[in-house]
Amino acid sequence: RVPNDFAKVYVIDSFIYKKLKPWIKINPLYPHSKPLIKFDSIKESDNRSTMVELNTTDTLELIKIKGIGRAFARRIIAYRSLLGGYANIQQLSEVYGIKPELIKEISNFITIDSSRIKTINLNLVTYEELKKQPYLSDYQAKAIIYYRSKVGTMKNLRELVDNKILSNDKFLILKSYLVVY
Repeated sequence: RVPNDFAKVYVIDSFIYKKLKPWIKINPLYPHSKPLIKFDSIKESDNRSTMVELNTTDTLELIKIKGIGRAFARRIIAYRSLLGGYANIQQLSEVYGIKPELIKEISNFITIDSSRIKTINLNLVTYEELKKQPYLSDYQAKAIIYYRSKVGTMKNLRELVDNKILSNDKFLILKSYLVVY
């Protein structure tokens, strides 16, 4: 706005500034003119509050929720693929780096359609497919396959608890992901 502002430019030392000062001419109307760029047109909106269905969304939709950046969005989607879908919002606490405070903050912007969960039919699944389920240990996956080989077709998921393959707590976690038919 004034010639002295030119001296503040990082690459210009005082010696060069003294040489150039006589040729610096700044329009006196400049300080009162409107800026050439409308800042409100390029400012990123921080009003990121959209409803998102967790089992069908993509990373671009997730980052619209305040508090979820690109890294969290990628982790949420990757864990969803591993699980087969989310059954409840508290499962987000199992995603690396997501704290309970963030889950509480974003819970008003997330819905979960549990009908979108990809289920595993225990009568048809292979050991390799079953061991990918993060809630099952390798031992439990082997035990399920072994049990199925002994009884043939499973009739009910409760057979896993009755035969002590799964604890009741583990069964409650897994019942959204396992089916028999």
